[in-house]
Amino acid sequence: MRSLVCALLALTLAACTGSAPESLSKTEAPGAIYNGDTREDVSTSSSPEKELVKATAVLVHSYRLAQAQNSVVKLNSTPLEQLYPLCPDEKFLTQPTLGFCSGTLIAPNLVLTAGHCVENQKDCNDSHFIFGWTEEKSRQGMLPSSEIYNCKSIVKFDLNIRKNIDYAILELDRPVPGVRPAKIAKEVLLKADQTLLSLSHPLGLPVKKDYARVLSDIPEMHTFKVQVDTFSGSSGSPLYNAQGEIVGILSRGMDDILEDDIYRVQKEGGCINFNACAVGLCFGQTYYKAPRIDL
Repeated sequence: MRSLVCALLALTLAACTGSAPESLSKTEAPGAIYNGDTREDVSTSSSPEKELVKATAVLVHSYRLAQAQNSVVKLNSTPLEQLYPLCPDEKFLTQPTLGFCSGTLIAPNLVLTAGHCVENQKDCNDSHFIFGWTEEKSRQGMLPSSEIYNCKSIVKFDLNIRKNIDYAILELDRPVPGVRPAKIAKEVLLKADQTLLSLSHPLGLPVKKDYARVLSDIPEMHTFKVQVDTFSGSSGSPLYNAQGEIVGILSRGMDDILEDDIYRVQKEGGCINFNACAVGLCFGQTYYKAPRIDL
């Protein structure tokens, strides 16, 4: 993990600003994007985080998978630009959306995710996992059935919103070969402005990385706050410290898109930008402290 440590220590947050003139997202509100959308595509072959990318899973519902011939599965994905009337300056518009949550391989046949992603055995039966689903891999539009894993059972689960507890450990139908499971940190030692690595599948897109900035951590709490560009679909995704250990999993965050904007587009035309937080309203995303899980 030495290369990952070096990469994290050298991080700077790149900022991108500006919206298309026809954008309707002008409301000042808490948002899911901070200092411009800094998400990036990653690769399983060249990035310093490649082993962690391989251990990252997109969770997929059964209806998204269609059995083709010769043990090949067709992925019933939807291009991002077809989900919402997004403005042309948004990222990843032509990439496919496929999943509903994110997770991480923490043992050869175990996945860590958020509890609200898979709450019961019925949810488990309808959940499937693809590891290392990068933008390059998504271009194929299909995968060998051997690369798709099924949820067998819920090994550990706790979802208590009042107490800010939100995690699940799921057993796969078989071990995942050739992937090194990620490790959960033994404890959370966070400082304000500390940088952490996020790997997730925002809106079900191929895996993206971003660098999170710690806003606050109260030792007695089960959760902590960071500024990082995550969306629905990122739930259950990991945050890594400089040692490549999981310190948190995404539990909840701010709204990606404002419903008022969708209504205005339907009524007046135009397009939507994702919801960037206004100054003074950047409250951060909420992560459950992974070391609190009783393994």
